[in-house]
Amino acid sequence: MRNGGKGEPDLQSEAEQVSLLVNRCRMGNQRACTDLYDQYKEGVYGYLVRAVTNRADADELLNDVFLDFFRIIRNGESITSIKGLLFTIARRKVADYWRVKYSRPMELSLSEAEAEVSVAGPEAQDQSGGTNKLCKLVSDVYNALSDSDQELLRLYAEGYTSEDIARFLNCKAGTVRAKISRLKKVFAERLQERM
Repeated sequence: MRNGGKGEPDLQSEAEQVSLLVNRCRMGNQRACTDLYDQYKEGVYGYLVRAVTNRADADELLNDVFLDFFRIIRNGESITSIKGLLFTIARRKVADYWRVKYSRPMELSLSEAEAEVSVAGPEAQDQSGGTNKLCKLVSDVYNALSDSDQELLRLYAEGYTSEDIARFLNCKAGTVRAKISRLKKVFAERLQERM
């Protein structure tokens, strides 16, 4: 198509392209929905993998992002930028992911602690039901720590690197290493005091 008969191609603006695709999706055009998904999934997925550092969780979040996106389309809300909306939804999903992950209370269950102690061998147990006693001591010392110290130890125990923890907590990796070192000493001292 020519623009005003001057030989220049008629280029649709991004807003017009967005409007056309969104309207086709609203009318139930599966091909338009598939095209939208295929066009944006790699960029959104790349962001999610970097943000949560776990591909399985990123896969799940990608599905959630597009479910919310298509729900917004179906509800008839105005959309000016598909990419902008998708990344806004993705950022919210990542924030929710970390909020849930951080809000999980870490309580040392007796059975988990018993499993840990049994791996340590018989010297970790005494003759008067030492496994349960040790588990209770560990749990008591852990629960006496501040929430932030508990969270730091939990992340460390789950195998996150100092760099990952620093990114999650918005601080420097050196600070995380120093805090973990201090917490290990404090934890060991408090445990020793109670034994």
